Amino acid sequence: MVMAVSPFPGTISIYDSASLTSRIRARRARGGARVLCAIVAVLAGVVLFVGWGMDVAAARGEATGSRSMAITTAVGLLLCALLTLGGVSRRRFVRPGSKRLGAGFLLCLALADLALLASPLQIGLDQFLFSFSGALAEVYMSPATATCLMLAAGCLLVRRRRGRFLNGDLYGLLVLAGLLVTTLALVGYAFDAESLYAVFVYTAMSLHTAVGFFLMFVALMLARPTWGWMFLVMGPGPGGATLRRTLPFVVLGPFAFCGLTLAAVEAGIFDVNFRLSLLAITMMSSLVGLLFWSAQRENADAKDIIAANAQLRRLLHERDVLLQEVYHRVKNNLQFIDAMLALEAMRGNDSPLDQRLAGIRSRLHAISLVHQKLISAQDLATVDLRSFLTDLCDQQGRGAGLDDRGISIDTSVDEIGLDLEQAVPIGLLVTELLSNAAKHAFPDGRAGRIEVVAKRIDGNRLQLSVSDNGVGLAGPAGDGGTVGSMIVRSLAAQLRAQTRRFGEDGFCIAFTIPLDKTPRS
Repeated sequence: MVMAVSPFPGTISIYDSASLTSRIRARRARGGARVLCAIVAVLAGVVLFVGWGMDVAAARGEATGSRSMAITTAVGLLLCALLTLGGVSRRRFVRPGSKRLGAGFLLCLALADLALLASPLQIGLDQFLFSFSGALAEVYMSPATATCLMLAAGCLLVRRRRGRFLNGDLYGLLVLAGLLVTTLALVGYAFDAESLYAVFVYTAMSLHTAVGFFLMFVALMLARPTWGWMFLVMGPGPGGATLRRTLPFVVLGPFAFCGLTLAAVEAGIFDVNFRLSLLAITMMSSLVGLLFWSAQRENADAKDIIAANAQLRRLLHERDVLLQEVYHRVKNNLQFIDAMLALEAMRGNDSPLDQRLAGIRSRLHAISLVHQKLISAQDLATVDLRSFLTDLCDQQGRGAGLDDRGISIDTSVDEIGLDLEQAVPIGLLVTELLSNAAKHAFPDGRAGRIEVVAKRIDGNRLQLSVSDNGVGLAGPAGDGGTVGSMIVRSLAAQLRAQTRRFGEDGFCIAFTIPLDKTPRS
């Protein structure tokens, strides 16, 4: 899946699409958890009320040739299913306090059974609480069943907290441990139940119990699809997609091959020793085939990614062409306005009016220069501050005839990339200050120097200063009521700049401008 943002407004980006797909998948997983919890609750209820209440052996599991499900096991499964169902239902009918209380009861139930089995009495909790005769007297909760009950209770008690171990990772580990215990029991029943009963912890586990707890742990996994390792299966991304494709084959493939091999041995098709060789070859062939199939799918996904990237590059090229055209048209419009102002200035004889028109033209030149820099830049979104301010100072110096007056402009500017929203106000700010210095700082043919400095400080701030060695605040430059002063204050506020003024041995004004925030217009 290509992780890219749609360049067109009003369309859903691939990020949004992946997120939406993940939410839909998580909602379906919780729906599956509700179904499985209902099945487990029905199974446990049938064992309790039909198997033990009505004394029907088939409901307890005896008819399947396995052990019977104990009463405490059925109670634990029923309560665990109800608590989980209450947590994932659309209208949660189980409060967090009641859920923790029920999970604590399940934990105490399992611990009590393990304690009695480890005690000198060596009896289970059912044998301690109830007195049955005959074969029913041997029914109790096995250590493996008590372990599953503890793991399920732990899942119900876990709350997701950031920065702590008791979070979704622990939840995933408990679910995984429960799935491994119950899967081993189910595989034992599928191949050789007597061998399963030879293991002490599984001695008294019935088939009903193994099936019920397996479904219960699958439901717990689906109930929290974004916790722990479950997110790899349910979440977005190519890894999750590959896992969802291959996991059923990896889990069911070995089980099916082993079952077929065992059936062939029992039918006398080949002997016991040969089945190991056949099983190894079959497993290798299956895994190799799975790898080739996965590789083919990955190649198909890679082709889709290449095609999508090519389309994105084409769209980006079209965007660059459109931006260049827009910048070019804006620059031409500004030049047209400048030409009209120049014609108007040539027709008038009013010196103050000519000065005001010249000030307006200098500001237009600054804005036009920004768009000129954007047109020629490789990155159409940013302007190089060093090149921009250097050309701007040269342009302002020539326009004001500073060389003929013996006034020089020195620049010291770092290479900093600025976007359009910051470059235009900074250009207008420097233009206004240069124009003010040229008019008022050097009266009566006085020579001097103007210095423009722009440095990056603290990584994300710009230190901009314009200074001169002229007459200082004693002249009109210090007047805060002029139009130029109001423009400077407005531009500084737009840039969120901190302003400082100095009036000793000339005049200096410095601005500290944040570079990590977009200026407000």
